[in-house]
Amino acid sequence: MTANVSRRPRQCRLRQGALLLVGAGMFFVPGMVLMGGVTPLLELVPYQNPLELPVWVLLLFALSWKWIWTEGTPLQILLTVLLLFCGVWACCLLRAGRHRGRTAPKEDGVC
Repeated sequence: MTANVSRRPRQCRLRQGALLLVGAGMFFVPGMVLMGGVTPLLELVPYQNPLELPVWVLLLFALSWKWIWTEGTPLQILLTVLLLFCGVWACCLLRAGRHRGRTAPKEDGVC
């Protein structure tokens, strides 16, 4: 019984980490759809200042939220909506696992 109790907090941290990664990954969906994948990011040349490139990439992804809806093709918009829906669905499934423990009798370490 003690092994089961000790595993619960670890599972909670893994679920919370996965939820955070899925939520953060949804920020990059429109930019990835507009670029057509990861390969354009690999072709970027680093600038003199090492902090400049990540700032420009984050700015590019932030602006892609506007560009996808104004200048994207219908196929790109459909793909973006589908991927965002899948991300929201994944977040709902990850959160449902957390709430499932509330209906059962409380044990130590239940999320």
